[in-house]
Amino acid sequence: ATQKVTIADTTKPTITAPADITQEATSKSDNKITLQTPTVVDNVEVASITNDAPESFPVGITTVTWTAIDNSGNSESITQKITVIDSVPPKFDKLSDITVEATSKGSNSISIPTPKVSDIQDITKLENDAPKVFALGETTVTWTAIDESGNISTTTQKVIVQDTTKPTITPPADITQEATSSDSNTVSLGKADASDLVEIATVSNDAPSKFKLGETIVSWTATDSSGNIANVTQKVTIIDTSSPNISKPDNVVVEATSKTDTVVTLQPPIATDSVSKVTITNDAPKTFPLGDTLVTWTAKDEAGNRSNVTQTITIKDSTAPELAIPDNVITNATDLNTVISFGNANATDLTDSSPKITNDAPDAFPIGETKVTWTVVDSFGNMESKTQTITVQACGKPESAYNVILGTDGDDILTGTSKADLIIGLAGDDIITGDKGDDCILSGDGDDIVYGNEGTDYVNAGSGNDIIKGGSGDDYLITGAGTDVVDGGDDYDTCIASNDNDILLSCEN
Repeated sequence: ATQKVTIADTTKPTITAPADITQEATSKSDNKITLQTPTVVDNVEVASITNDAPESFPVGITTVTWTAIDNSGNSESITQKITVIDSVPPKFDKLSDITVEATSKGSNSISIPTPKVSDIQDITKLENDAPKVFALGETTVTWTAIDESGNISTTTQKVIVQDTTKPTITPPADITQEATSSDSNTVSLGKADASDLVEIATVSNDAPSKFKLGETIVSWTATDSSGNIANVTQKVTIIDTSSPNISKPDNVVVEATSKTDTVVTLQPPIATDSVSKVTITNDAPKTFPLGDTLVTWTAKDEAGNRSNVTQTITIKDSTAPELAIPDNVITNATDLNTVISFGNANATDLTDSSPKITNDAPDAFPIGETKVTWTVVDSFGNMESKTQTITVQACGKPESAYNVILGTDGDDILTGTSKADLIIGLAGDDIITGDKGDDCILSGDGDDIVYGNEGTDYVNAGSGNDIIKGGSGDDYLITGAGTDVVDGGDDYDTCIASNDNDILLSCEN
C-alpha cells in the first residue's frame, strides 16, 4: 500500500522593520533619504522584499510600507515612519544701514526696501517695527521673518537721518551809494533771507558801523541747529562818480538742443547809477552754436557814461545718443557653438549724425545665455550701453535638462543612456545612438550615422553626408549641408530637408 505525505508552507515570513528616520530637510519636497532594508526570516525561502517609498520625500511625515513574500506566496507587511523636519530658521541677506538726508527735524518719511530672505519653505510673515516717520538721528529697525514651520529669524538695520545740508541764504542786493563822506557813510544793508530744512540757529554779518569810500564786501553767515554754515556776500560801493555800475552776470552753461541753433534765455545783469537811469543792452546772437560765445553787456546812463561786462555762454553736448538695440533672441543650437543672426542696433544724436555703434558679441554662441553689450559713442565721447540676451537652447530646452555626451573632432562612437541625452558629435565621421529617453542629437561636421531609437528625439544633422534613423517616438529630424538620407521610423515624425538632394523616408510631416 502507498501513503502520500504533503509538506505545505503556510507560515508568513517574519519581517523586522528598520528604525524610523528623522532627517533635516534640504528641500520643501525633494529630500533624498537612504532606507535600510528590513531583516526578513522565513521557514523556507524569501522571494522578495519591496516598499512603496517615493523617490524623494516632502517636509512632514511619510509612512513607508515594507512587504516580504516567501516562495509559497505567504506575505507579511510592516511600516516605517520617515519624518522630514525643518528646524532651520529663515536666512536674511546682509542688510545695509540706510543713511538719508533730513527734510525736517522729526517727521522724515523714509521708504525702507524689503530685505531678501531665503528658506527651503515659504516665508509666511516678514515684518519690521519701523516708525511711520523718523526723527533726526539714528533709529534701529528690527526685521522678523517666520517660515511655514514656525522658525523665526530676526535682524536689525540702522536708519540714520542726518543733517549735512547747508542752510539757504540770500543776501540783500548789492549797494552802490553816492558818498557823503570819505570814511563815514551810513548805509542801510537790508536783511538776508535764510531758510533750512531743519532749523535756523543764527543769521549774522561782519558789516562795519560806517563805510568808507570805495567797495566793501559784507559777509553774511547763516548757521543751522546742526552746525552747518552757509556764507554769501553783499557788495557795498560808495562812489563819487556818475558812471553806471553794472554787476557781472554768471557765466551760463546750457545743454545743446542742436549743433548750431540752441536758444538761450539770458537774464540781464543789475546796473545802477547814483544820478540817472541806466539802459542795458547786449550783443548776443538769436541762437548759439556749440562751444563758447562771449556776450558783452553794456550799461549806459542818461549822460552817456558806459560800463561793459562780458558773460560766457557755453553750449555743451553731454547728452548720450539714443540707442535702440535688437530684441532678445531665443534659438536652438546646431552645434556646440552656433552662428546666430541677432540683428543690428540704431542710434540718433543731437549733434553727431553718425555716432559709432559697437558690440561684444562672439563669432558663435555657446549653449545657454550670452549677454551682448551694445555701445554707442558720439563725437563728444557721450556713451550709452544696453544689453541684448541671446539664449541658445538644446532642442528647445536648457542644457541642464539633459545628460550631456560630448564627442571629439575625430571619428566617435557615442551611445546615449536611458535618460534624456544631449549628444554633440563635433567633427569626424561619427556613429551616434540615442538609446531611450527624449534625446537632443547635434551630429556636427562629418559623414555621420545617427540612430534616435526610443523616445521623442530631436536630430540636427549638421554638415556632411549623413544617415539619420528616427526609430520609435514622434521625432523631429533636420538635415544639414550635404546629401542626407532620413528615415523617420515609427510613429509621427517631422523631417526638414535643407536641400533638394536629401532623401526622406517614413516622414509624416
